[in-house]
Amino acid sequence: MIAVSSSGYAGASALGGLGAEAAVSGVPVAPPPAPSGAAMAGKQACKGIIRVGSFVVDNNNYVGQVLGFSDENTVSYKSRSAVYSAKLDELRVEVPEINGIKARDLIIDPDDHIGAAIHVFEDGRVQFAFASALHVTTAAYGEVTDFRGFSSGRLVTDPGNNIGKVLHVFQNGRVQYQVGFTPYVLASGDLALNAVWYDKNGLTEEQFNSVIDRLEEIFTPVIREKQGELRIIRAWKTSQDMAAAVHFGNVYRLTLYGAMARSPIITEDGYALIVCHELGHLIGGFPKFMKGQMSDNLSNEGQSDYWAALKCFRKFVEKDDNIAIMAAKPVDPYAKEQCERTYQGRDTETAVCKRSVMAGMSTLYSLADSNFDRFPGLLTPDSYITPATVDTHPNLQCRLDTYFAGALCDKSWNEEVSDTDHTSGTCNGGTYLEGSRPACWFR
Repeated sequence: MIAVSSSGYAGASALGGLGAEAAVSGVPVAPPPAPSGAAMAGKQACKGIIRVGSFVVDNNNYVGQVLGFSDENTVSYKSRSAVYSAKLDELRVEVPEINGIKARDLIIDPDDHIGAAIHVFEDGRVQFAFASALHVTTAAYGEVTDFRGFSSGRLVTDPGNNIGKVLHVFQNGRVQYQVGFTPYVLASGDLALNAVWYDKNGLTEEQFNSVIDRLEEIFTPVIREKQGELRIIRAWKTSQDMAAAVHFGNVYRLTLYGAMARSPIITEDGYALIVCHELGHLIGGFPKFMKGQMSDNLSNEGQSDYWAALKCFRKFVEKDDNIAIMAAKPVDPYAKEQCERTYQGRDTETAVCKRSVMAGMSTLYSLADSNFDRFPGLLTPDSYITPATVDTHPNLQCRLDTYFAGALCDKSWNEEVSDTDHTSGTCNGGTYLEGSRPACWFR
């Protein structure tokens, strides 16, 4: 991977200057000595398409603005604070557009330097701003909205199994994508499009309420059997990127904020898993937060994730035609392979497994995107082994491992979990190893 500076965009001073000496492939060159005053003598006049005030580039890639003409074939021009002269046939003049590239368009050069075009010239050279400096390239490629399915916002996987979000795509097929805070550039052929789609919109308020309505209908009677009352506060308009669960007395309360549902990567299934996680705090079973904490009557974070995929999400999609739904949706290749192997010959369970894994990826990718965190992947499981069960939120990779385990656990979604026994209704070692809670948080 080629790391690209995140400061490669021109500031106002660079765009507003009179031009500058520049370099091919980012190697600055020193300007020649300024000509004498005698060389500046002569009438200022138009000479073909080069006029006073035009921007020109010379054979040394110095960019300047025409001041006048010292004779019929000699042009004087200023580059920053220095004045130069050159023959007409040694200069190329700025044009409005070349090869589809205009001033202020984003371009990439053959060395993967990315910046905003400042001047484009008739011979195809482009002056652009990169890393707080001005450069000239003889080969510039403009940004495009789509190149063979790659477009801004799509999620991609690189050869190192790093998952990132596409920032820019260019005419030559180069793709700039971001992993965490770091941008990289690779050829589109070296990247794989991720199955999770980035739609730039998130859920509508109607979809937000529809997901909650369905889960409220399913779990209100479940909590009533526990002599409790489920109360859900819907705060669609808030900007808080969170959700919360509280259990006091016979009240089981969820507060669900709209910002999480409006994440550009979240899907309805992904948001359902978020609500399931909060329900998991209330009825997700053991392990719970340590005694003495304010929330010690709630299932801990890892268990809430596990129960969300193992029990709640399966209940959420139970009445859907999951085979037809998943036949029309993209599925991560490894998720497809593992779900088909685990639920061999059981098409409905296989489809639910795939749907659950894709929901987990949507949920955690939306969190990674909003926090500029690294995107977790199914092929890069967390190798950490905790010495004791962790109650707080595990890292995003560990959480994806947990959702994946819940989806692969071949236990009936109708088999109840227990508030005191972690083995009840769950997978635990032996033939159920792959569906067991991961060791990155559970001990």
